[in-house]
Amino acid sequence: MRLRLGQLRRLIRESLEVSSLAAFRPHSGPGSARIVVYDVDLILRAGAAWEMEGPAAFGRLLRGGARGYIWIRDPNQMSEKHGPCRGAWEVVTSYFPGGGDLLYKLAFAIAPNGLLVSDRKEVSPRAGERWRKISKTHSGLPLDDKTHPPGHENHTEDPGDDCVCWAEDGMEHLNVAYAADGTEATLLKTLEDRHAAVMRDAALAELAPDMEELLFQAVSQKFADLML
Repeated sequence: MRLRLGQLRRLIRESLEVSSLAAFRPHSGPGSARIVVYDVDLILRAGAAWEMEGPAAFGRLLRGGARGYIWIRDPNQMSEKHGPCRGAWEVVTSYFPGGGDLLYKLAFAIAPNGLLVSDRKEVSPRAGERWRKISKTHSGLPLDDKTHPPGHENHTEDPGDDCVCWAEDGMEHLNVAYAADGTEATLLKTLEDRHAAVMRDAALAELAPDMEELLFQAVSQKFADLML
């Protein structure tokens, strides 16, 4: 099958972007997982700037290098139990301007059984479009609204597919547990291996023990600033 020129350019661009990135998983409690993505070159430059230029230059490069993160969790972690949802974990927060495709691939890779659903309480218009795109490229398992009583036309007898569902027209694509496509684990390993190599670099020798926490704080602050 011949690739269109636009598709080829996109694949080349994504390949170049991934080659400059690394990722790690900050510590999360049971039923929760996060992954942070950063620019390798900027973080190595930040390490060098710590000694050569001082904290201000380090902080500027650190913030620029912290590119994005995504947080997923078991939908029953909160006080409101959202149902088994086929074992899928919900995407709670994501931030990576221009890098959403990569971020969701990593989320599929860290989901315990490779299944993801949207946040069961709130979905922004941009996130809704992201899930619509996923619905066209990933296989999925339909969810049964946990409020459906026996005998309801859309009710199933399988309790494992019960989940809080969206009732509004046009939101049907959010009532599906989507499956990983099989490519995500390799991507995750590539970025995590690169992170391990970065943390061994001499430029970060003094900072390496704290760098993951500093990066997580930096990208979290960028997301918080966006929400103001």
